[in-house]
Amino acid sequence: MATEQVTPQPRRWIGQPLRRREDPKFLRGAATYVDDLVLPRMAHVVFVRSPIAHGVLRAVHTEPARGVPGVLTVLTEQDTAGRLQPVIAPTPEGAEVARAPHSLLAADKVRYVGEPVAAVLAETRAAAEDAASLIDLDIDPLSAVTTTQQAREAAVLLHDGVPGNVLLQWAHKEGDVDAAFAAAAHVARQQFHIPRLAPAAIEARGAVAVYDPGTDGLTVWCSMQDPHRPRAQLSRMLGKPDDRIRVIIPDVGGAFGSKGHVPPETAVTALLAIDTRRPVKWVEDRRENIAATYQGRGLDVEMALALDRDGRILALRARIVADLGAYLYPATAQVPLTTSMLLTGTYAIPAASVETLGMATNKVPTGPYRGAGRPEA
Repeated sequence: MATEQVTPQPRRWIGQPLRRREDPKFLRGAATYVDDLVLPRMAHVVFVRSPIAHGVLRAVHTEPARGVPGVLTVLTEQDTAGRLQPVIAPTPEGAEVARAPHSLLAADKVRYVGEPVAAVLAETRAAAEDAASLIDLDIDPLSAVTTTQQAREAAVLLHDGVPGNVLLQWAHKEGDVDAAFAAAAHVARQQFHIPRLAPAAIEARGAVAVYDPGTDGLTVWCSMQDPHRPRAQLSRMLGKPDDRIRVIIPDVGGAFGSKGHVPPETAVTALLAIDTRRPVKWVEDRRENIAATYQGRGLDVEMALALDRDGRILALRARIVADLGAYLYPATAQVPLTTSMLLTGTYAIPAASVETLGMATNKVPTGPYRGAGRPEA
């Protein structure tokens, strides 16, 4: 009996279900997040945060906290001066960016609610929280700037050497915009307000740091979006060569862009591990996450389109004012610039002029969130 020959058919992937390989550990509760890490002799750090949006920091009274059983040490800015450096925001091409990096622990002023001022390290998280509640912050309140309009009108500067509270300036023009508007049959104008939002990932931010004095090696597990940027940023913050730093990203419970920069708390956590020669864990709670994680969006936009009689776009003119918050993280300025450069979208627009201002306010800084400026455009 002859055997029927079957011609193998090429595998067609389109429309076929694919078995996901990453699901079983999550479905079984076997995933490992930062807070799941438990190491011998691990200590826990809790941060004391500013309760007001703007004020002069006169003193940080840490003595009561140091006497709490289980407390190992308390750090303020004076203890980290010269040992930790903030990451300076780069200047994108064609832009002017002020020098206003996020401090690691507040020094002379506090500039937003939730800004870290002191760190308490203890044998247990409970002991650290109890001690942190005893630290008294002596702050003289100042008027808080909460809108970009207030920032432009405020007599007080939020940062020394930053005229007009302007952290970012950028402008670009292509084609003869003025002539296009002068010849337009119709001009359509509109104002847009794109509010801020909090990313609120299911897993809040956190880190575990371990230091090996024998090799001068620092290992940091952190809830971030990649290991390479955190390693480079920690290298600059700690003044340590990047080949002495290993960053491990375990399973991550959401980020949406909000875990792209190393937060100040992670650098302080690493410093405490180096100083104490013990593993140190920091995991924020939901209240801290909402108050201190950098936020997304926050734009006010005035736009105009020049149109011919058939509704064809001849030119675009726009002015973007971004609420950048109290400090500049490395990518804070890049987000509104991305919006600015994508305003023309996929349309054939012969001429366009866009001006962008990024203002300092007494709010948590902003950063990438779900598209990093593209959805806004």
